[in-house]
Amino acid sequence: MDKGFIFSLDTGIATIIIIAMLFFFVSATSEQAQKKAENEKNIALWKNTLYFADTIIKNRAEENSVLGSAAKDAEKKRVKSNEIELMLLKKAEEIENTEFFLKEITVVFEDSEENIFFKKKGKNCVIVERLVLIENKKALLRIGGCNE
Repeated sequence: MDKGFIFSLDTGIATIIIIAMLFFFVSATSEQAQKKAENEKNIALWKNTLYFADTIIKNRAEENSVLGSAAKDAEKKRVKSNEIELMLLKKAEEIENTEFFLKEITVVFEDSEENIFFKKKGKNCVIVERLVLIENKKALLRIGGCNE
């Protein structure tokens, strides 16, 4: 009778240890999966914000300048490299979908700063800055994107 009680006590303790180990394993796996999903979301945010910064600088779209505000070279019939038209950029409209929205577009000159648009809302945001030419002046184009 004593050996049976000790054996069942040992078995019970071993079972509790195994269950605890399984719990910690599942918990750690779940936490890693959650971190991975969050990292992928942040990478997508950086990618989308950088995409819009590059699009504004490298393309020209007169109907929606947030998709391109590059200055046009009439002689060569192409857009100028890293040069944008401020008047065209001022026509920029906000882009928003379920996964991403533009929070701000700001142009910073040496002596002044001009907001094209700015939203106060947004939790998980990044800002991408690009050096551009505007009317033969160096400026910093600041694009802010958010996914929450």
